[in-house]
Amino acid sequence: MDRSQRTAAGAAAASSSCPSDQGSGDVGTSSQHSSMHNNPAKKTTGRQKKWAVKVRTGCLTCRARRIKCDEAKPDCQRCLKSGHTCRGYSVAAPAQQKRPFQLAVAIAPDIAREYQKGHATRFGPVEAHSQTLPRRVREAEPPDWDYIESFRYCKFLSPPHRHQDLDAGHDQHLPSARTSVRPNFIVSILSHRILTAAKTGGRGMRPAGEDPTLTGAWESYFRYVLQVIDIVNECISDKGPYGGYRGTFSRIVDLVALELELQGVAWRAHMEGFLAFLEHYGGVQEVLRRPRPPFYQFQFLFVHGLAANTTSPAHRQVSGFTKLTDSDIRAIVGSSMFIDMPCPTDLFLELVHITRLRVLVANGSILPAHTQTIADTIFARIDGFDPNRWTERSYKLPDSPVIASIAHTYKAAVLLYGIMTLPVSTFAPWSASRGGNGVSHSYRHLLTAHRNELLAHARKAWTLLRSQSALCWPLIVAGVALVNGPPEDQEFVASSIRTIWLHPNAYCGPIVCLDKIQALWRSGKTGWEDCFDEPVPPVP
Repeated sequence: MDRSQRTAAGAAAASSSCPSDQGSGDVGTSSQHSSMHNNPAKKTTGRQKKWAVKVRTGCLTCRARRIKCDEAKPDCQRCLKSGHTCRGYSVAAPAQQKRPFQLAVAIAPDIAREYQKGHATRFGPVEAHSQTLPRRVREAEPPDWDYIESFRYCKFLSPPHRHQDLDAGHDQHLPSARTSVRPNFIVSILSHRILTAAKTGGRGMRPAGEDPTLTGAWESYFRYVLQVIDIVNECISDKGPYGGYRGTFSRIVDLVALELELQGVAWRAHMEGFLAFLEHYGGVQEVLRRPRPPFYQFQFLFVHGLAANTTSPAHRQVSGFTKLTDSDIRAIVGSSMFIDMPCPTDLFLELVHITRLRVLVANGSILPAHTQTIADTIFARIDGFDPNRWTERSYKLPDSPVIASIAHTYKAAVLLYGIMTLPVSTFAPWSASRGGNGVSHSYRHLLTAHRNELLAHARKAWTLLRSQSALCWPLIVAGVALVNGPPEDQEFVASSIRTIWLHPNAYCGPIVCLDKIQALWRSGKTGWEDCFDEPVPPVP
């Protein structure tokens, strides 16, 4: 017998001695085959089933995973130790229902109709796939079901990016990278779902519980927000996988962004927490000395927070910003162009100075003579800013004709903001010093002249810009000044702010500001705080 014949014979013998269950994939060595052949009484067993039988006690997560649960409450320790989300112990009662074909994640009605239309074209009408079920199967959802559903939502409705005509080579200014943390990713998708529904069909943003079609989304949203808060607390305690100073700042900014997106009530508290944590680390300059400082998270929170102080009552400010110096603000806000509020850094600082002076005057913490001196200095610096020669220290501006138009718009807006929010006596000397232009300098005429100047610049910039969200704050300032103003100007401001709000990535702040501005127009009142009687974030 030659070598090939001996090999074939040996293989046949080994094959006959192997277990019949070929699917187990257990292939022994030649010595094992020989041993098995010599000892027929010794039998091998098939692959053992690793999952336990279907259990009917324990938390829903352990039941879905088919493992024994320790049944600790409110969360079982087995889930916590293995990194899974414990879903509690309650299971929905069986019910008679009709189960039609539907999207796994509820999305905007128009998108759903298009999807179902495409399904009918390929597979027939949706109703053809319906079936009557005698009862609902008493099974828990698979582990991490919401996480998979979030990815499916992204597949059907990917949020578009804003236009980048103002981008100077920096990343898009959207809330920080929530996708790296599972609960943050899920809650961001739920937030986008709720916000998209609010913008669909002109329904507007409604409080949780008022729209029955979003009840489930709101319940899931609040459940995962609590998990996000737990992660933030772990980061602050330097526990968990997301700790460290960079991770903590990022997670707090995620929380702030969620509150801003749906006009929550806790965004000011989260900002105060961020600023307190910043102070704990030694302040802005100390953090910037560390490797890879979190410029993006800082800029996002600084711009949104300082802008929100302008549209908040003097007695309800985010007070943590008062501890920041001009150098701190310039280092963060001036690090790159913030697309949704591309205010020149020099003018942004004057905006902050006006807000701080407004608070001091409202609290009676400053003498009138000192107030007038500070106001004169602020208005003189604003006057001295040349929009046609706008430059920044930390980055190069895009080479675009719209840049000068934006600078003109923000200069007029900051100046008008100061005129409307500070006492008339504080800027009377500055107003008198401009008497050579033949304009009557009564308060009403001064306000009207600067309002018309702002609207002229805003209209020009609106036609040039693709990133029209950049004009939201100047339009809000113009809107407050338009009490008893021309209807065509009021319509321009209202329609422009509404257009900004309807962008898929815009937050709720602009539409809330517009509601307050239109209420001010109807009331006939003229005061800045008659309009903004509560804190409202204006940046989209």
